[in-house]
Amino acid sequence: MCKLIPSQCPFERDVVLFKKKLVHIPAMCKLNPLYDQLVGLRFRALSYLADECGEDVTPLL
Repeated sequence: MCKLIPSQCPFERDVVLFKKKLVHIPAMCKLNPLYDQLVGLRFRALSYLADECGEDVTPLL
């Protein structure tokens, strides 16, 4: 579950031309309520793995 849900908004982009950043497209995920639910689910899954199972979750962050 933690690997399926990205830790950052996948839609945020920098438009680069000839190694110069032309424009930054901000993340629109804050406007989507489903994204907040998915991030909460990912956080709960990471917390469960770390607290209950004793797994090392640092590679997943």
